[in-house]
Amino acid sequence: MRLYLTALFALSSLSAADSWIPATDQQQVKRVEGRWTVTGYRGASRKYLAPSGAKAVLEVAFTGTGLAVVLESHGLSFTHLAEENLNSLAVSVDGQPGKTIYPILEDRDVVVARGLPNTRHTVRVEVENGGVRLAGFRALQDGEGELSFLIHGEANRFLTDVRIVLRSNGQVIRAELMRNWLTGQCRIAGIPAGPGYEIDIVASGWETKKLSGLTVAAERDTVLPPVFLRRTRASTVSGVEYPLAGKPAIVQAGQSFETRFAMEASPRVTVHLERRVGPALISRPLTLVENKAREHDGKSEGVLKTPASTPPGVYDLVFRNSEDGRNRERIAARAVHVVTRFPRNPVFFTFGHLDTWGQEQAEYLDQLAEVANLVGPDMVLVSNETNAAYASGALSRLEMPYLITFGNHRVSGHEEWYGRPVSIIDFGPELSILNISYPWHGDLTPATALLESRANRACRIINAFESDAPIDLLDRFRIPYLHDAHGEGKRVMTMGKTPTQRAGKENSESFRVVRFDGCRAVSFTYNGHATAPVPMARTKPAPLRATYSPANDGQQTTVTARIENDWEQAFPSGRVTLVMPAGEYEVDRGRIDAATASDDGRFTVLAIRLDVPAKGAVEVTAARRSR
Repeated sequence: MRLYLTALFALSSLSAADSWIPATDQQQVKRVEGRWTVTGYRGASRKYLAPSGAKAVLEVAFTGTGLAVVLESHGLSFTHLAEENLNSLAVSVDGQPGKTIYPILEDRDVVVARGLPNTRHTVRVEVENGGVRLAGFRALQDGEGELSFLIHGEANRFLTDVRIVLRSNGQVIRAELMRNWLTGQCRIAGIPAGPGYEIDIVASGWETKKLSGLTVAAERDTVLPPVFLRRTRASTVSGVEYPLAGKPAIVQAGQSFETRFAMEASPRVTVHLERRVGPALISRPLTLVENKAREHDGKSEGVLKTPASTPPGVYDLVFRNSEDGRNRERIAARAVHVVTRFPRNPVFFTFGHLDTWGQEQAEYLDQLAEVANLVGPDMVLVSNETNAAYASGALSRLEMPYLITFGNHRVSGHEEWYGRPVSIIDFGPELSILNISYPWHGDLTPATALLESRANRACRIINAFESDAPIDLLDRFRIPYLHDAHGEGKRVMTMGKTPTQRAGKENSESFRVVRFDGCRAVSFTYNGHATAPVPMARTKPAPLRATYSPANDGQQTTVTARIENDWEQAFPSGRVTLVMPAGEYEVDRGRIDAATASDDGRFTVLAIRLDVPAKGAVEVTAARRSR
C-alpha cells in the first residue's frame, strides 16, 4: 500500500486545480439560501457541505463544456456520524431545465451537463429537507468521458469504500476514494478520451485488483464489467477459533500452545507455521496432540508443539486436510509469535480511537504499522477500533504481535477476526495482558475471572476500550498500567494505590512508545513532555521512514537501509528487515538480531537492530561476509 500512499501525497495538489471546486469554498460557491454546515467524517481529509431546513440553495460559476457534481460518501450503518444520502438534488445549468440526482443510486462523480460552449456557466443546486452531502464540483472539458463499474467482495458487508488509482501510459493521474457501499457503484468522471488506461482498486484487507487495456470514450460513460475483490491471506481467519491475530500465542521455539479449529482431526491433518517476508517463505511443521474429549460438531481441540528450530517472527497458523482427495485449509493469519527470549523490560507501541471505518483511515493505520516496525517494540496495543476488515488488513504489516479492542463506533462482527471481546494474553511466564472491549460499568465477571486465572503472574496490565476501570479492581489485581482510547479525565494520570499508570490516547493523530522497567511503565510521552504523545499527521508522509539502496527485494548481496527521523525523540534499538540472497552476512552498524534461511534455501532474512537518532538519519549496510 505504500506505493499508493506515495501517489496520493504526490497528487495532493489536485484539489487546487482549476477543474475542481470544493463545495466548502465560499469564494466560488455561494450559499444563496438555507443553512449549510461544513462537516466531515472522522479521520477523513475532505470536508463537505450538509444542508438542513426546508430548502437550501447553492450557486457556483465554472468554465468548461460540462459539469460533474461530486457527492461525499454515504453515511455508515454502524455509526451515528451521519445519516444516509436519502434525499435528492435538483441541478440546473445556466437556468435551463436541469437534472435530479438521487445520491442513493450514485457514486461520488455524477455528470449533470455535457456539450456546453467552452465559456463561463452558472450552476444552481437546490435541496429540500436536507439529507445530502455535497463535496464539490468538477468542471469537464470537451472530449472527456467516464469509467463506471460495480465493486463487491468477500466480507462484503464490511467493504465500504476503495481507492481507485488511475494510470495513463504508466503515470498516475488520479488517486481517489470511491464506491457507494449500498450498491457497489463506482464512477470516475473527467477522464480525457483515449486508450491505454489502467486502474488499481485498493482496499486494505482485500487483494488489489488491476484492470488494464481500458479505453475511455468521449462524452459518455464507459461501463466496465463488475469487479469482485478477494480477501488477502494476510488478514484472513478461516475456521480457527484460537489463537488469532488479536489473541496470539506467544511462545519460545520448542514450546507448545493450545488451539481450537473447525476441522475433524485425523492422521491426514497437517499443521504448519508459515511466514512470508517478500519473496522468502519460512515455515515449520507442528505436532498436534488432540484432546479427543473436546471434539464436537466438526471442531477439534488440542496442543501444538513448535520445533526447537523455529526462527523468531510472526506466523500464520495453517491447518490442511487432504482426506478423500479434498484439499481443505483453515488459516489464522499472524496468530503465532515465536520469540528468542521473553522481554524483561517490555516496550509497547500504543494508539487508539482512529475510526478506521474505510480505506483512507486504513491508509493512516498502515503508515502507523510501518512506523511501529521501525521502532521495533515487543507488542502493539490498539484501542477502540471500528471496522475489523480494514484494520486487520493494515495491521497485517506488523512484524510483532498486537492486541486490539473495539468500542463505541465498532462494526458488528469484529469477533470474526479477533474472537471474544474479553481475553487475556500471556507474554512469557511473568507478563499477562487483559484485552477488554466492554465498558467498565457492565458485567466484569469475565474480566475478573481472567485476571484471577493469572494470579501467579508478576505483572498484569490492561488494554481497554474505556479508561474508567473500577479502582478496587485495579488495586485488587495490582495493575501497573492501563491503555485506553475513550473516556474522561487526564490522558496521563495515576489511579489507585498500586498505583496504576494510565497513558491513553490523546488524539487521533498520534501514538505512544511505552517503555517498562520490569513491571513499571517509566516512559510514555514524547520527548520528555509531561503528557504529550508522539504526533503524526494523517495527511503527510510519516516522520520516521526507511529507504533502501538498491531495492530490498532479495536480489542484492549488499543493501543499505537508511532510516530518517524527523521527530525530536530518538528510538533506541530500532529495527529494519532485509531480504538477501542466501548466505552469511555482516553489518557495519547495529547488530543482526536474527538471520533466517527461507525454506527453498534461496534467501536469508535479516532482522537488524540499530539506534535511530532524533532529528537525523542513520544508515546500516548489510553485505555478504567474505570468506
